[in-house]
Amino acid sequence: MWLVAIALVAATLPLALYWAKDWLWPEWFHRNRIPLVACGWLALLALSLVPLRKQGASHLMWAAYLLQWVILFRAGSWTLGLLGALCCAWLLSRRKIWRLLVAVLVSCGAVLGAGYERLYGPVSADAMAAVLQTNAQEAGGFVLQHLSIVVLSMFGLMLVTQVAIHLLQPGLAPVRFRTALPFAVVLMLFGSAGQLDRLQAARTSLDNLRAQSRMLARIPSGGVDVMAHEPVDVVLILGESNTRWHWQLYGYPGQTNPGLAGMPRQPIIFRDVVSEDSHTVPALTAMFYRPYYDVDRPQQLQQMRKVSVLDALHAGAVETAWLSAQAPYGPWAAAVSQLARDSHNAQFFNRGSEGRLSPQGLIGDPDLLARDAVIRALRAPAKARDRLIVQHMLAPHFPYCKYGADSGPVSGVAQGAAFFGEATDLTGDVTCYDRAIRFTDGIISSVMTASDGQARPTVVVFVPDHGEAPEDGTGHNNSVHSARHVEIPLLVHFNPAAQRTMGAEYAALQANAAKPLMNTWIGELLLDLFHVSVNGMRREVGSMLDPAFSAPPRTLFRDGLPVQYDMLTYGDRKDALELTRLNLQKVAREGSWTKPLFAHRIDSQAKALEAKQYFSGIEMDLMFDAKRRVFNIYHPPAAPTGLTLDMQLQAVADKPDLTLWFDFKNPPLDDSTPVLQVLEALNTRWNLKGRTVLEIPSGAAAQMRAYSEAGWRVSYYIPGGFGACNDKRNAPECEAQARDIVDTALKAHATYLSFDYVSFPAVSTYIVPRKQGLQLLSWTWVDSTANGLPSTLANYPRLDGLIIPFKSRFSY
Repeated sequence: MWLVAIALVAATLPLALYWAKDWLWPEWFHRNRIPLVACGWLALLALSLVPLRKQGASHLMWAAYLLQWVILFRAGSWTLGLLGALCCAWLLSRRKIWRLLVAVLVSCGAVLGAGYERLYGPVSADAMAAVLQTNAQEAGGFVLQHLSIVVLSMFGLMLVTQVAIHLLQPGLAPVRFRTALPFAVVLMLFGSAGQLDRLQAARTSLDNLRAQSRMLARIPSGGVDVMAHEPVDVVLILGESNTRWHWQLYGYPGQTNPGLAGMPRQPIIFRDVVSEDSHTVPALTAMFYRPYYDVDRPQQLQQMRKVSVLDALHAGAVETAWLSAQAPYGPWAAAVSQLARDSHNAQFFNRGSEGRLSPQGLIGDPDLLARDAVIRALRAPAKARDRLIVQHMLAPHFPYCKYGADSGPVSGVAQGAAFFGEATDLTGDVTCYDRAIRFTDGIISSVMTASDGQARPTVVVFVPDHGEAPEDGTGHNNSVHSARHVEIPLLVHFNPAAQRTMGAEYAALQANAAKPLMNTWIGELLLDLFHVSVNGMRREVGSMLDPAFSAPPRTLFRDGLPVQYDMLTYGDRKDALELTRLNLQKVAREGSWTKPLFAHRIDSQAKALEAKQYFSGIEMDLMFDAKRRVFNIYHPPAAPTGLTLDMQLQAVADKPDLTLWFDFKNPPLDDSTPVLQVLEALNTRWNLKGRTVLEIPSGAAAQMRAYSEAGWRVSYYIPGGFGACNDKRNAPECEAQARDIVDTALKAHATYLSFDYVSFPAVSTYIVPRKQGLQLLSWTWVDSTANGLPSTLANYPRLDGLIIPFKSRFSY
């Protein structure tokens, strides 16, 4: 009896620990997953050799069986696990062979379902659409792809237990049919409540896919023109879920691009690129398919269809290869896999999930395998005049820590409240995502470096399908649209041979690097690099290889709820970042405000990363820590977050002309020497003098001169009580107060007077006539997303600088 108990625990415990590894020590379990599961298999073998005829063995078997279903609860949904447990309890309550067979099938489905939910999450409309459109070959491939040793162990253990229960106990099941049935019915209704809508959405998606398939056309012989050109290889690296908000090359303070930043020959970096969609399938569909008219048909029979860019390249005698780190089968893989299989050589290097029969850890990371295949393909003799090699990456797709062989720390970025402010702390997600971006950087830089060693002209293009928002916790879910979901990097690298033979194309791309672009237009870029034109194909845009390239206004999500990315409209799904960008672009375009415009209270690093993109200045609250001799950034009575001024200045270091407003909350009232020493050290590192406003409260007016004489542009904060003079005319006490304010500021050699704009009537009446060169700074409460902001700013003509609120999730 004890031997049976020990064997059952030994067989079940490793699997239970494996499913719970995310709660415990994920890295340790990942390293030791093979020995753990092997222990389970050995215990299962020992269990099968033990005679199970002693009294009480059946009850022990039932206890182990319920424990196995609890493990499934952890892996999948409670509904799935409980329903399966109750169903099997009834099936095994009688010694009938058909019941045993049905219980085995239910358990098999439950184990596979739990594995699916663990890998992909709850069954979605996309998953249902994939099931509806699949065939036996694809379904078998998907199962084999994810047939891990963990899944096999779980199913094997449940199978042995079910057979043992069947043989040991006729009619002794603790859960009878009459008890199980109502619970099963309730759980089934509860679990399927949201499935009908998903099923309908899946059918709609399938109908759309079939309609698109019917629209596809093949280019007839002679349907393309190819201009004479030098042979060329093009490597297109399709990134996955890359937002430029986390790229060091685009101003992120984390060191996420050490490889690219250290390349002796830098790629062309395009600064304003967005994606068509925030999901892979519509984004890649928009990249690789174009409207097409069969020019050989009579005009009255013309019908718009679509043609693949890869098919057009094939018609132009371009050899193509698609080397993918993604899986060939899955809930979102069908359309992309079909696109890959349209190439001459399609290879998929992600053949399964964690711990599968051919463990990924033993084979290698799929992105690294795909990269190595790309480099081998570049070095192999060309079979055709021109070649296109597509590398489709997987990292940094969610879950961010799962993909990409990079586990080291990422320096340069704050964590916790110092980064997030009062928003939800998602430091773990951001850290893992930054590691995955750094891993992606290593892939890109190694391919570009390998291309530099090729004698053939080689162009390497990196563009992702869409962006990501790890700090928002929304991934790339387009139902909660974010600018981070669509704002992406784009790099183009010419090796020395390509730069010599394609100098005009290289110069044109450099000239267009700052222009607004979309990843959708990569299809046109590929055709132009190979000098292929298709008769009857409608291009999205002109050629990016033309220095005079002009982009049309960009519309995102054209097949759903569109977003007019370049138009200031309030009727679509623009987020606060996009409205701020368009508002301030309109201000600059119309000239309604030409003085420094500061974003208010930038007291978290994430908010600073946002504000520096749009504003000419940022305002921060400084608290001096005399013991540590550092400036902390926070606004009392809030608690310090650990964010220092030096950390914040590092976050905005890519904007050397950014104007800074330091609201100094606690200047010392006696000796300002320690503060000045710290300020001088910061000035040496960040070149602050000349672009910084140092605001001193009226209570520390006696110390202002020390800062002014040290070269700082000081602002004297007008006492708030002066606003009481707004409605007084020729009041002697207001005249006297104004003289004191101006005299104090002039004696301190101040540069500015700062005040709440509510006090502007009093300032205009009593201070403006006698300010003697002092400049005026103020703040108002019209935020950066407000409709009519440009015309509102035109109402502040006498000011020399203005603070406005900046809407951000990361306020503090």
